[in-house]
Amino acid sequence: MKRKRLFDLVNKERDKQDAKWGIQDHPLIDDKLKTQLKACLEAVKLWNDEHESGDNWHDIAFEEFLEFFTAEDGSENQEEELVQIIAVLVEIYDYYIMKGNRKIVKYKKRNIIDKMTTIMIL
Repeated sequence: MKRKRLFDLVNKERDKQDAKWGIQDHPLIDDKLKTQLKACLEAVKLWNDEHESGDNWHDIAFEEFLEFFTAEDGSENQEEELVQIIAVLVEIYDYYIMKGNRKIVKYKKRNIIDKMTTIMIL
């Protein structure tokens, strides 16, 4: 039932965004930034390996974001990476709700990027 609430909240937020902004047709990422993110992804993986890190929600979600944005545009792998991002964010939601921390769902006036950033920082 908790995930149903999450997806209801997400659908409600998407409806608000659609009403406010209409269909948005932005490029996925700038080519220069994609090159920089590839280097960042390698650095994150190296850091995690050297420091036996990567076992916190920030590291996991951040690495998934980097893998998505550095995958070949339109590839099956890119779609898989996007699903993995969503799955990790749902897991973070499950974790915080299970722990009784409701901070994540209280941010109603912030846009989705701010919400993701907030989740990753927590």
